[in-house]
Order: sequence, then structure tokens, then C-alpha cells
Amino acid sequence: MFWFLIWAGLHVQDPALIGQVRNPQGTPLANVEVRIDTLKLKTRSDEAGMFRFDSVPAGHYQVWFHAAVYESKRMEIDHPLPQPPWQVQLDLALHSELVVTASPEKQSLSDLSHAVSIMDSDALDRNRAASLGGLLENTVGVHTTHFGAAASRPMIRGMDSNRVRILESGIGSGDASEVSQDHAVSIAGENASQIEILRGAASLRYGSGASGGVVNVISNRIAEQGVGLPLTGSLTVGGETNSKANFGDLQVSGQIQNWNWHADYASRDQGESRLPSGFSDQTHLANSQLRNQNWGVGLSWTGARGFIGVSVNRYTSLYGIPGAQPEMQEKQDAESVQIDMQQNRADLRAGMDLSGFFRHLNFQFGQTDYQHVELEGDAVGTTFSNQFWESRLELSTGPIGPFQHGYLGLHASDRDFQALGEEAFVPPSKTQQNALFFFQEREGTNQNWNLGARWEKSRLRAERDFGPKQRHFDTLSASLGWLVKFADQNRFGLQLNYANRNPNAEELFADGAHVATNAYEMGHPDLKAEKNLGLEAVWRVERHPFRSELALYYNRFDGFIFSRETSEIRDDLRLLQTDQTDARFQGLEWHADWQVWHRDPFHLDWELDADWVDAKNTETHDPLPRIPPKRLQTRIVFQTEQFWIQPEMAHIFRQTQTAPNEAETAGFTTWGLKTGYRFFNGKTVHEILLVGGNLTDRIGLYHQSLLRDNVPLQGRNFSLSYKVQY
Repeated sequence: MFWFLIWAGLHVQDPALIGQVRNPQGTPLANVEVRIDTLKLKTRSDEAGMFRFDSVPAGHYQVWFHAAVYESKRMEIDHPLPQPPWQVQLDLALHSELVVTASPEKQSLSDLSHAVSIMDSDALDRNRAASLGGLLENTVGVHTTHFGAAASRPMIRGMDSNRVRILESGIGSGDASEVSQDHAVSIAGENASQIEILRGAASLRYGSGASGGVVNVISNRIAEQGVGLPLTGSLTVGGETNSKANFGDLQVSGQIQNWNWHADYASRDQGESRLPSGFSDQTHLANSQLRNQNWGVGLSWTGARGFIGVSVNRYTSLYGIPGAQPEMQEKQDAESVQIDMQQNRADLRAGMDLSGFFRHLNFQFGQTDYQHVELEGDAVGTTFSNQFWESRLELSTGPIGPFQHGYLGLHASDRDFQALGEEAFVPPSKTQQNALFFFQEREGTNQNWNLGARWEKSRLRAERDFGPKQRHFDTLSASLGWLVKFADQNRFGLQLNYANRNPNAEELFADGAHVATNAYEMGHPDLKAEKNLGLEAVWRVERHPFRSELALYYNRFDGFIFSRETSEIRDDLRLLQTDQTDARFQGLEWHADWQVWHRDPFHLDWELDADWVDAKNTETHDPLPRIPPKRLQTRIVFQTEQFWIQPEMAHIFRQTQTAPNEAETAGFTTWGLKTGYRFFNGKTVHEILLVGGNLTDRIGLYHQSLLRDNVPLQGRNFSLSYKVQY
């Protein structure tokens, strides 16, 4: 009997956590994702709205719920419940609570002292575009370089190039998009589950040079928690009228015991974009066609204390470079310049819970093999290649002095970049970076404090004699944040940042004609590290039925590196000269929404976005070049459980703040309409989505684009798509 009691005690199972998810009318909700992050558990509700986690230890937990149409919601529970099952109600998705993954310990958006923007899967579907810049350009504070449909890259707070780091699940894209505006980003937004746009201290984790911010595209290829189902996924197909585009993507995932697998595929094929009526004698923008394909697979093992997983993917793109100058068309047949791109990528991620002072370990490694060829008619002009790897090791910590938790990390990357051909405008170069960083946070009842720092050592070596052959940089960056919590979920955050950015090989050593940008690009071999002191204030107000977030920022640069247009002509091309000056950036970002009418199942919501950035050369007091003008966006959203419709308007103001040799750009207003219908069949969700853009066929020029006079806003466009989730 004694041994039997011992055996029975060892085999007593913890009670199951059982619940049911319903809408406000009491109807069970199927296919709702339910997560307990601290236990690395995930499942989905069945057709009766029921979900179940077996053998959950007694304790206090935060449980996350996410479903199509409905809000993302965080709830707390003391397990076991006195009277199971747990009843959970989800409202329509008006004010969802979003989670930021930019630290080892995931945080709610409202708990951050700096501005962060998040696009969830629904927003990604509604803003689908051919490029990452086009996908994000309606986000407050984010613009696009607008270098045609394929190569548009995100701009944040008036900054682009390597001041905006583009990541896939925390590791750099490894492409050549930072080198020139005509180079596309090699990450497909169609395969993302969420995209985060980070500012402030979070950028210290990924690189101190990201003065504008970090765009982190989160994919599901490596599952860090169990998928929870043997098979789940989605399929989307659709087309567009303007460029006769067709697109589609497929994602499937599953779990077999502790093993989780994932596969995805996305493609897009479109012709030349139709121009707005009256822009020119031509009806279409010459050489603006593109064809993209992207596939990826992933496999991971998940357990109670950690995970390990790998993924591989391949991205290919063939696209034209529009907007050639007439003189270039005669000289080099630039209207037929195309870029043929391919990239292979492999990733490894692992995480493990620890005991003692170090609470958790995270490791990431990514390697890319990138190449693209610039085709001038039938001839190969320049071949670009980039061999890149990046790794990051992080340890979450317990209390250190006054701080309760945080993390320490090591970061390393290696870039072997080459541009080969008679018209190569940058020399082959190798860049190595190593960094140490930390971030610590103290949470209180009414206020939080955080402190971060990063030390970075860089070595850059050019293979040819384009100025000095080797440069070394040692830089230190730091941040200090403060968040005050008021009643009714109101928050005030203040963030102070000091950052150093090292010049890259292209800024130092460029010297040659670049057909794709219609310019002769000249670097500056004596550039010093760029220093930036920034201050940001964020005010979040949530007072039902109103919600608002206002961010004010000020950045002072010592040695700001930029490319200025000159009046000089070299090799029959305008000269773009890399230069360095003192500068300041200031601006605001504001988002507000108001629940005008809320009576289940009908909801009417009004939203307003505004952003403005002012950038000056403080030595000459001239504006800096290619700064986006003020912008105002508004939309009205009416939705029920199955149907929604969203008319919207965007007004781009006239840009009168112009740099030397830069002309003013007229303002314009565009109108759009988005609508969708969802219906349910058991655990399967179907959605038909119709999106109309530039409905009045308005002519609009983007001041921040190098091709602003030749590549306008595309003409009227309608997109129709069908998506099924199961």
C-alpha cells in the first residue's frame, strides 16, 4: 500500500484548463487561437467554441485570444477554476490589444514608453501590395520611397536606407535594398503573421544605426509554441484591374506530437501600371511590370522548457525600373532596364527556460545568399551579390539593482558585398560587426523605467582603391525610458536616445554611373560616424468611446550622412553626392479613433491619422532633400460579424520645404474604398475582399522619390480576392 500511494502521487495529473469562446450574442466561436505564452501552449477552439489544455499546473496565467473579425484579447485567470468551463466573450475587432515581440519578454503595446506600430493579419490582407513599402505606406509615420511597384522601401520619420532596418523574424533581410532605391526588399509581406514598426530603445536590440526605426516582419515558419492542431492554414487568390495583376499565397502548418511543421508559397505577376488620366500621352508606365515568387518551409521541436527549429526559403523577382529620363533612353536604352533577383535564406532559432539569475535563453542565426543582375536590354549591366550572416544570443535576467527584469545580448554579422561589371558604381567590400547590448526594466504600480545600451565594433574593408581601403568604428548607443500609468488605461511615455551609426560601404566608396537611378553616385571616403541625440514623448488616451496616441519627437544629428542632388552633370548624368552635415529632425504622429455607434452586432468607427516631419541642415539652414510632406488620413469603418465597409481619404500636402536644386511638389487628395464579407462553415472562415484605390484617378507625385517627376501615384485600381482559413 505504501508503494502504491507513492506511485499514485507521482502520477497525479494537473487539472485541465477548459473554456468556451462566444460572441456578444452568445454564439460559440470556432477557430479562435488560444495561447498561454508562459507555458508555451497553443490551441484553437472547436465548432462549439470549446478549447482545452491538459495538465496545466495550478497558478495565475495570462491567456491570449485571437480570431478573424474579433478582437485580440488578453485575459487573466487563476487556475483551476471553481466552476469550469471558463466563459470568454470576444467583441468585434475595434480596439484589439496587440503584442510586441521586440524583446524576449513579449509586451502589450500600451506598456511601452516609445511609439510602435503593428499591422496584424487582417490589416495585412486589407493593404496588400507588391512591395513592403507599398504595404506599410498607410501606417502613420511611414512613407515609401516610391521607386515603382516592386522596389518601394519603407521610410520612417523621413529616414530610409540603412537608418531603417528591415528584418524577418529578428534577422536582417540580407539583400541589397539599402544600397540603392531601385533594389527591392527580399521579404514577402504575404507570408507574414504580423509586422512591427519599432522606434526608440527596441532598435538597440537590432542595431544602433536604425535612427528611423526597425521593420520586423514576423513569419510562422519556426513555431516557438506548439501549433495545437494536426493541420491548419489559409489560401488566398486574387487579382487587380490596374496592372492586370494576379496574386496568391498558401500557408499550411501542423503538429505531430512535439514536432511542428510549416510551408508557405506566394506569387505575384503583374503588367505595366496604368497612369492617371492626363499625366502624359502614354496610358501605362513603361517598364513597371514585375513577377515575384516566394516559398519557405520550417520545422521545429517544442517542449515544456523550450524549442529549436530551422527554416529555409527562396525569393525570386524579375521587375522593371520605370521612369527613365529621355536623355538616358537615347543613350543607354534605360527604358528596358530590369532587375533579375534571387535569394536563398536559412534560419535557426532556439529558446530554453533556465533557473536562477538567468531566466531564459534565446538564440537566432540567419544566413542569406543574395544576387541580382541589372539587365540593360539583352545585356548584363551590373551583377550585385551579397553573402550575409547574422546571429544574436540573448539571456533574460532576474533583478539587477533597481531593475526587475531585462536581457543581455551578443550580436554579430558579416557582409560580403560585390558589384561587378563595367558600370559597377561601388567596389566589393566586406563589413564585420560585433556588439554587446543590454536592456533592463523596472515596473511599478504607477510608472515604469527602462534603460538600454549597445556597444558596437565595426570593420569595413574595400577590395579596390575607392578611397581608403579600410575603416574601423567603435560606437556606443544608449536609451532611457519612463512610462507613467494613469487611470482608465491612459499612459504618458518619455524616451531619450543617444545613437551612433557607422557609414556603410556605399556611402564611403561609391563612384560611378548607376543606370537604374539615372544618376552618377559619388561617395565620401572620409565620413565619420553619425551621432544622434533623440527625445520622444508619447501620450496614449483610452477613454471609451475615444482612443488616441500622439507621438512627438526631436532628433539632433552630428554628422548626418545624406545624398544630395547637385547641379553638376557627370557622364551625362546628374550627380548625387554623399555628404555630411549637422541636422535636426522633428515631427509628430497622431492616431485617433472614436466608436461613433456600438450596438451589437452593428459598429461604426471613425479613425484619423496625421503625420508631419521637418528636417533641416542646421549648418546652412536649408531643408534636407526628399522629405515627405505633411499627411492627413481618415476612414470610417462600419462592420457587423460578417460584413464590413471602409471608405477612406488621404490628403498629401504641398511640399514647400525644399533642398537646394530641388523643386516643390504639389499636394493631392485620394479616395479609396475597402469592403469585405466573411462567412463561416464550421471551423473554416471564408472572406471575399474588394479594395478600390485612387477612385478619382487623381495625379499625385511623391516628393520623397528620386523618380517623382516620372513615376506618379498609379491610376484607379480595384483588387478582388478570396481567402479561406481552416
